[in-house]
Amino acid sequence: MLSLPNDIQLLIIESVNTKSALKALCLTSQHLRTLSLPLLYHTVHLRTWDQGHKHLVCFAKSIAAGAGRHLRHTRSLSFEDDRPPSAPESILTEPSDNTRLGFRVNQDFTARDEHVYLVLAMFPDHCLHTFR
Repeated sequence: MLSLPNDIQLLIIESVNTKSALKALCLTSQHLRTLSLPLLYHTVHLRTWDQGHKHLVCFAKSIAAGAGRHLRHTRSLSFEDDRPPSAPESILTEPSDNTRLGFRVNQDFTARDEHVYLVLAMFPDHCLHTFR
């Protein structure tokens, strides 16, 4: 692939549709890393509903460890605030507690908001086109 012209290589890389495959390309050679990084960081999607905000904390740690310089490539940032629905409960039986219905119980919104604020502060000014 490295013998192909850069524009053809970029077309091939743009057809890659998973973050894990883009990450693998970044690990193969410095040249492919240079071409793949902007696509890898173009869209960042973060979950805020997980217990202990592990997803946000892990992202912040990777950015603090040196990945932050690549955030200049980010154009779309989204936060997923609601847990995807679980399997529907039977209407014939009563749920044993609120967590089975998908309700949040005693979630610490202040800690979540602080993590979100810290993540937002890591992005360079004027790089985002979409924020959800």
